[in-house]
Amino acid sequence: MTLDYGQNMQLSDLLIDELKKLDSKVIIFIPRTENFGVRFFCEELQRFLVSNGIEAELQSFKIFDYIKKYKYYKKYIMILSLNQLILSLFFPNNSIAILHGFPNPKDYSFLKYKIVSLVTYVTTKYCLFTIANSSLTKDINEKFFGITTNFIWNPLIGDVQDVYLDRVHQNFNNKPSLIFVGRISKAKGFDIVTDYIKANSEKYSSINIIGPDPNDMTIQLSKIQNVNIYGVLKHNDVLELLRKHDIFVSLNFLEPFGMVYLEALDAGCIIISPYHAGFSEHVDSPKVVTISDTSTYGIKAAFGKAIELYYNFEGVSSHVE
Repeated sequence: MTLDYGQNMQLSDLLIDELKKLDSKVIIFIPRTENFGVRFFCEELQRFLVSNGIEAELQSFKIFDYIKKYKYYKKYIMILSLNQLILSLFFPNNSIAILHGFPNPKDYSFLKYKIVSLVTYVTTKYCLFTIANSSLTKDINEKFFGITTNFIWNPLIGDVQDVYLDRVHQNFNNKPSLIFVGRISKAKGFDIVTDYIKANSEKYSSINIIGPDPNDMTIQLSKIQNVNIYGVLKHNDVLELLRKHDIFVSLNFLEPFGMVYLEALDAGCIIISPYHAGFSEHVDSPKVVTISDTSTYGIKAAFGKAIELYYNFEGVSSHVE
């Protein structure tokens, strides 16, 4: 996978100009989390800054580290992720916030949602400025939480078409395999995927579901002969499975960016994703089928287009209305 920094990315040049004005080394805190997408974002941001002449380093965030190194951190600009923004209260003139997403009421109890929303709002007020990973993230944070976003930046995927074509030539005589990776929930569009699979499983050589929180939907699918339910796997095992599959689907219409789409694309999969301002804003690939119509007809048309691409790849981007 090759990455293209800044091309077609709103405000990225202005971000570099603003950081150069600060004339300071930048420290990017990588959260101690299994969220590979956030870690990837931080690592690529560091590379982007260094490639543009800004001294930047990565540090893994440990609780109370800021107390031990308070005087050290005061000398530099700190870039903080959502779960680290409390530090902006201690470094009000040294902090920049990265907004990887937004509080989603589907992910929290009502009380926790209100607390997270309030803390995010208050702490970003102490930051020099904020960076969002997509215009969807920017718009929702501004509209619903009153958080002003100054810049949008995200690494763009480059051209992986040659890898994809090699895979198609090797596998075109077989039925495609289908894979879903993500939480087993309506927030990820799994109810839509379930209904489609129950009616169309015979079109695939195998269908594999990877993700936490099994429920009635996975019980229904487990009764289908060519469907396998894996549950939670290690990240490297997920990547290995992606490399063995042909079509990837996830339908979260509130996905701020969606690192797993990028991983599946790099693994050689055709992608079925929502048409919105997160993932599809940054990635223009003939391997991606975007969808805005979630009716039975619209879903069937999108999957049908992905199957068509599998058998007859022509290198044309696809949006299914």
